[in-house]
This record gives sequence, structure tokens and C-alpha cells, in this order.
Amino acid sequence: MKTQIKIEDSLKKLESIVAQIESGETGLEESLEQFKAGLLLAQKIKSRLNTIEKEVETINQEFGDSA
Repeated sequence: MKTQIKIEDSLKKLESIVAQIESGETGLEESLEQFKAGLLLAQKIKSRLNTIEKEVETINQEFGDSA
């Protein structure tokens, strides 16, 4: 079974990547690699959030949307 990403951990990592890029302390090539990594991470976070949203919708349907 594939391990699911923890959104909070992923967001912290993404924030770290952004802060490092914004600091200007890294070279262009390294910043580009970090940017790519950040985009990939953001994509994974979005996918996980979509999955969670579908799970919540399913639970609401199962319980008659009584929330």
C-alpha cells in the first residue's frame, strides 16, 4: 500500500522551499530545482486534498448529510 502524504508536513516542506528560494541565497540552478520540487509537492498536496474532499462527501452521503 502506498503511503499517503501528511498534508501538514508537506505544507511545512513547501513553505521551507519557498523561503529558501525567496532568500536569494541559492544559485539559479539550485533555485530552479527547488522550484520544480515545490511544484511537484504542491501537486501532491492538491491531489491528497481532493481525495480527502471525496471521502468527506462519501461520509456525508452515508450518514444522510446530517452535518
